[in-house]
Amino acid sequence: MTAFDEYQSLRTTFAVYPRGRAVARVSGPERKGFLSGLLARTVEFSVLDEEGRPIDQVLVLVEDDDLLVLSDDPARFLDSLATEADSAGNVTVEILPGATSLAVEGPAAWRAVAALVNGEIATLALGEFVPVHIDGVLEDGKLARTGTTGEYGYVLTGRCDADQLRAYLLGAVKNAVGVEIGREALLRASFEVAHPMFPELFAGGLGIAEAGAQWLTGLDREDDYRGRVDSPQERTAGIVAVRSE
Repeated sequence: MTAFDEYQSLRTTFAVYPRGRAVARVSGPERKGFLSGLLARTVEFSVLDEEGRPIDQVLVLVEDDDLLVLSDDPARFLDSLATEADSAGNVTVEILPGATSLAVEGPAAWRAVAALVNGEIATLALGEFVPVHIDGVLEDGKLARTGTTGEYGYVLTGRCDADQLRAYLLGAVKNAVGVEIGREALLRASFEVAHPMFPELFAGGLGIAEAGAQWLTGLDREDDYRGRVDSPQERTAGIVAVRSE
């Protein structure tokens, strides 16, 4: 199957792809303030270094007592998060062993996960999540409403075998064939709806503004966060064009 075939499946039925190479649990009474100071925006956003350059793209799920952080590049963020938490105090960071996260997106994506939700899947709003369980496949699971390609999108995360979870999702919809897509098809679908993809969009040392990804930061936040850039030049810099071959 070519990248174009994968793209067509994403746009006409649904597709599955890995989302988050590692998951961390952040707990403790100061967890929200600690993480807020390191992340540029709540829920889904880029992680910036001190100079305002993106080093990771994460999804945060807010539980009653913990924060779950799904990281696309844990070597640049999660691996140092525990050390920073020790310095901050009153915060604990645990990398969850055996955690797997998969995204399912496309017009029929809701049909692949609808059976996991009590009630109507349409009641799960963007940025919300619910606990889920799949017998013999997924333990301590979470289903979050999200998306990077301009279609219905969801992320499943929890303790599971990635191959088993992928097989479950791809076989969950009758009369609709879903596929696992590679990076090339995902990038094409994401770029055409102007959703910044890490790290490709920021190649060559581009900052958030030059890459046209300011919405992934908290430019309107009144509090401070790592890598914040407030100069008018940085707010208005650059236009990005994507060439499709």
